[in-house]
Amino acid sequence: MDNVTDPGSIVNEDNTSPMALIGQVVTELTHANEQMAQRLAEIERLNAGMQTNSESQQIGDLIKGISERLPREKPGKRRWLRIRYWLTSHSTEINLLSIGVGVVGIMVTVVIAIGSVGTRVESLQNQIQVTNANQFVITTPRNGEDVSMIDSVTGRTPLPADKNHYVVVTIRGVDWVQDTPAKVAAGTFTGAAKFGERDTLQGEAYIVRILATGSTLNPGSLPLSKIPKDAIFSDPVTVRRK
Repeated sequence: MDNVTDPGSIVNEDNTSPMALIGQVVTELTHANEQMAQRLAEIERLNAGMQTNSESQQIGDLIKGISERLPREKPGKRRWLRIRYWLTSHSTEINLLSIGVGVVGIMVTVVIAIGSVGTRVESLQNQIQVTNANQFVITTPRNGEDVSMIDSVTGRTPLPADKNHYVVVTIRGVDWVQDTPAKVAAGTFTGAAKFGERDTLQGEAYIVRILATGSTLNPGSLPLSKIPKDAIFSDPVTVRRK
């Protein structure tokens, strides 16, 4: 009978067997997936009954935590490189290869599961953005009111304070980002908008919206191509310059 080396008995340069390394990688992947799945279930439960801005903030914080934990590279990459090196050095060990196929299958299953969690997070983020848009409103000025050349713009936002909130005024089809971002605190925003220049554009109708984004916008005209992909707009109000 041919002598076949037990793959679990062979160790690498730091005295760790390749099968032990594979087991460590699988354990890490499984643990990370379970944690993310638990937190995602909590988010979905909160989102189903979300009624207040504080709950929306809580959901946003949880999603941020999960997003930060999603792997940006394969977990256990360093150990996997060591396993791959060992496999290359012992390519004649047929038993290890056959066992490795089964273990790799387990690892692929876990990685696919983690990818599924990431997809669910993205879907939930999109769903929450739609919900947030319905709670993202300007309270002053009100729709149809007259405004001065420079007037305040206030309202409610369910979005976190680390999102930049910009006052955007539209006149004659052109969007204009105002000079200073709105201040955000306790689920509200306060900003200012300029409606024309002295006697210029008096009596004109203006559309006012708040644009929330993680990006930084410069004051001035905002073409469609420059609107950030993560932008969320408040409900618009139409006002008229006195």
